[in-house]
Amino acid sequence: VSIISYLNEGITRVPMIPENQNEVENLYFFIDGKENIKRLINYDKTETLILFLLPRMDSKERYKIVEASKKLLNEYQNVEIQDKSKSEKEIKKLIFKMIVNRIKRANIELDQEKINEFINSIPIINEFRNYEERFKYLNEISSRFYEITKISETQISKNDIMYSLSPLVWNSFILPKGQNQVFTKSGVAGLMKIFTDVEQILLRNQLVSLGLIILVVLLLLTVTFKSFFDSLISLVPIIFTIIVNFGIMGLFNINMDFVTVAIASIAAGIGIDYTIHYISRYIHELKNGKNYEEAFYSTFTTTGKGIMFNSLSVGLGFGVLIFSSIIPLRNFGTLMLVTMLVSSFSAMTILPSLLIYLRKYFLKSVEKQILNQ
Repeated sequence: VSIISYLNEGITRVPMIPENQNEVENLYFFIDGKENIKRLINYDKTETLILFLLPRMDSKERYKIVEASKKLLNEYQNVEIQDKSKSEKEIKKLIFKMIVNRIKRANIELDQEKINEFINSIPIINEFRNYEERFKYLNEISSRFYEITKISETQISKNDIMYSLSPLVWNSFILPKGQNQVFTKSGVAGLMKIFTDVEQILLRNQLVSLGLIILVVLLLLTVTFKSFFDSLISLVPIIFTIIVNFGIMGLFNINMDFVTVAIASIAAGIGIDYTIHYISRYIHELKNGKNYEEAFYSTFTTTGKGIMFNSLSVGLGFGVLIFSSIIPLRNFGTLMLVTMLVSSFSAMTILPSLLIYLRKYFLKSVEKQILNQ
């Protein structure tokens, strides 16, 4: 579409697709057989690719674009060709979108009210006798755009603005969901679609694996401590570490890939070790006759030291990967360092706080049963 439009602009100075089939065929003659065209249109001209380039963006925006592309293809599978005089509202909507896109691409901040003011001031002409009249009309309207918006041609070229305004010189307008079938099959493909599908699969697998890990850990802790309550408390530092891990990924725009997807599972495995060590020693101190606070200080100065030294040594070992030139390894090293430090910190602070507070005020009866075992 863009190639035909640019070819027509080179001949007539008007950036639009000719509405006469013979004119389109004459323009296509100039590009027929080119290698890049063969990659876009098959030999029988029954299949084609619609290409668009995207800047770097986060996953959420990419998901939206993929879904929007599918929606557009479904809507324009069948169309209605409507006379221009009946499509003034739709034409102005399309022009608004095209101008906004070019303003965003040029990184210009402009109040959309200014754009609406400009579009509403455009006099609509229903018929043009030739391309010369179309060019004069578009040239005049483009000049008015620069006057109203105070944007210079060095910021957005006049050719770009004329292309955005080209629907004004169409004789007819195509509306979606009509009676005329344009194509029978369509789909979204390319690297963007592949990355989106892979990320969604990874996300689903991550949620399923985390759910299973938490369930298995809960069962094992219940067997180990013979207390469902202690098992639930033990999960809090692990869940906190996983939340911090995903928070860091979101804050620094670290994508979920085949490397980072394993971090949450590793965090659960590491966190459960620290939790078991701490609670086992804490219960041992309670059984030796110490109260809650004394058991905490004793556990902190004995088992706590081992937990801190272990997390620092292992975390700094993984932290060396931060200096790697390979981005996935760098992300893995960063997240593992954070995971080690956060899991040990939560095991030494959040866990004892919950143990002391909940045992002291709500679960004295449960404590007696544990001490009597």
